[in-house]
Amino acid sequence: MNALYCMLCEIAFEEANQSFTSDGLVLAIYESSATPIENMAYNVCQIAGNLNFSASNTSDIYTLSLAEVLLQLVFLSRSDALLHYILDVLWPQLEKTGRGYEHSHYPTQLVKRIIAQIAVFWENNRVILLIR
Repeated sequence: MNALYCMLCEIAFEEANQSFTSDGLVLAIYESSATPIENMAYNVCQIAGNLNFSASNTSDIYTLSLAEVLLQLVFLSRSDALLHYILDVLWPQLEKTGRGYEHSHYPTQLVKRIIAQIAVFWENNRVILLIR
């Protein structure tokens, strides 16, 4: 989870400053024209896909934390492929393997619904912006 938080911070900084701060942790995504944010988003998905929730007694906290990371990720990296990967691959994996998932069920289901709604908006060429 620490690696995910680190990558999320780097994505936020990249978006704000348009300067890549990672020290070589980013992998090329699918093509050489990928932006640093796309590369970092891809890395976040790779890390999240390898998390083992059964290794911790506090997996319900990690489940909620991962849901928060994924929600922030879709706001920072606008990509249909990313949305579909989160909803079609990562989320079912989270629901199947996340021990303690029932304890954080309502907040994580809300996040899932928000991400799904963002996907619908993006398919219609609309963007949801967070207003602070």
